[in-house]
Amino acid sequence: MDMRILMISPKVRGIGGIAQHVSTLVERLRDRGHDVRVISAENLPILRKKGLRNPSFAVFASLRSFLRKFDVVHAHNVPSAIPMRLARGKRVLTIHGVYSENVEMIHGRLVARIGRYLERKAIEWADVLTVVSESAAQHYRSLGFKPVHIPNAIDLKDVPESGKRLYDRQVVYVGRLSKEKGVDVLIRAFRGVEGDL
Repeated sequence: MDMRILMISPKVRGIGGIAQHVSTLVERLRDRGHDVRVISAENLPILRKKGLRNPSFAVFASLRSFLRKFDVVHAHNVPSAIPMRLARGKRVLTIHGVYSENVEMIHGRLVARIGRYLERKAIEWADVLTVVSESAAQHYRSLGFKPVHIPNAIDLKDVPESGKRLYDRQVVYVGRLSKEKGVDVLIRAFRGVEGDL
């Protein structure tokens, strides 16, 4: 049975992890014959406010999500949960990482308190909570929620079968250089590694 699915995400284009996750998911669901609609900051009007990427996202996404009934409404991260709550259909919330911890690292403790409240509300609004890492699953279980751990999908066609190694032992990091990614922890850990890497 084909389903009518609404995907809500701040971004679906570009090189970011959430954008890649959502765009791949949309493509695969459409390949299977589902009617997938997307609401993102990229297809909504933008009201610019200094210090905020797009404060109008939640408002315009909420208005648009309310117009039709869907079988599944799938929101990605906490800011997408407000339009998810107003939409008609079964609600799935995917949190990429631990939302409140990321907010604290980027914006500090005061804003994180608001983030924790919104995070809890968003999870309560969802029929199903999914997370992309086992550590996030453990965190949300410790708060009394029942997350489903679904790792990010990788299309093996995008991974080379073989490649030239520069060293016998090497570590590769793929991600942006921002505080919440923990690259500083990785760099400090190298101090304890003996030999060449």
